[in-house]
Amino acid sequence: SSYTLGVAGQSKKYYFSSLSVSSSSRLTVTGNVTLYVNGNFSFNSSSDLVLASDAKLTAYVTGTISVGSSGKVNAANDKKPANFFLWSSAISSNNSNYKITLTSSSDVYAVILAPQAAINISSSVDLYGAVRGKYINIASSADFHYDETLKNMAVGNPSGYEIVSWREIN
Repeated sequence: SSYTLGVAGQSKKYYFSSLSVSSSSRLTVTGNVTLYVNGNFSFNSSSDLVLASDAKLTAYVTGTISVGSSGKVNAANDKKPANFFLWSSAISSNNSNYKITLTSSSDVYAVILAPQAAINISSSVDLYGAVRGKYINIASSADFHYDETLKNMAVGNPSGYEIVSWREIN
């Protein structure tokens, strides 16, 4: 099944109690879309979240966020992480109380901002963009690729901080 949110050249807002796309389904975003999800947000079973060229998506999620089973998030067209901001207000009680899970050969191009959540990135995931969480676990052949074009964006970057170095972990 295919679904579309937004209208090219327009700004739209949508409110959901939860959002789940699975079983080879596709959700296409056109225009400038803001999602408010007062619950869980998931893309699984070879599902796709596609941003049309020049589309932007900002999602605010209160529940858990999961991408797995070869889910593709913003992995078509422009593949610009700056076009998809994923905000989470979930709170983790410890470093293994994962509120955001990216697993199972998924590709994700996004800026993930979850300052109070534990985040698990594992099992051959490719994450392009930026991630901010209370705890972050990257394991099992997962790859994180920081998008340097994001360093000058003020959104999600606490004032007074800047990236001065990083290192790759093999």
